[in-house]
Amino acid sequence: MKITKTQLKQIIKEELSSMEEGDYAAHVEGEGDSNDPTIVAIRKVEALRPLIETGDVGGALSLLDELWEHLRGMSPVPTSNVPMG
Repeated sequence: MKITKTQLKQIIKEELSSMEEGDYAAHVEGEGDSNDPTIVAIRKVEALRPLIETGDVGGALSLLDELWEHLRGMSPVPTSNVPMG
């Protein structure tokens, strides 16, 4: 499945708005396997919230780029031609 950067941003925005406080709390607060790629992605998404809420567009975009690369690295199928917006 190919996903554009714009689609990823929209998905993250929707997830942040629907996520209840405490979801994944054990992992976000440092419990659990910090090397697990899924947990790393969750932490990156959680780190986006304050950047979005404070209007730090540059910081949010930078973190989205990091998240994008991280998620591409998690792909079970090697991809090199992912559309970027």
